[in-house]
Amino acid sequence: MAHLDQHKGIARREEALAKKDKVKHKPKDIFKVEENDILVLTGPYSGKRISELWLKGPDERDYIFQNLYKTNDVNIQRIISAYFCK
Repeated sequence: MAHLDQHKGIARREEALAKKDKVKHKPKDIFKVEENDILVLTGPYSGKRISELWLKGPDERDYIFQNLYKTNDVNIQRIISAYFCK
């Protein structure tokens, strides 16, 4: 019985790997940290700084949180955290 369970596990892993290859990963936006601000280099807000995006509205703040803050970069999180308090 153990042999059959092992075979099923291997088949599931192979199937998962095949699915992983099919998944299209969105390319990461590229950012540049400049002192106490972040410049967006690519994506829908290319050429904008988060200091100006933060004030525009909730969509821009969601973008900043989803695409910058969640990168777990300590410098980026420090800069963005300062905006949460404003």
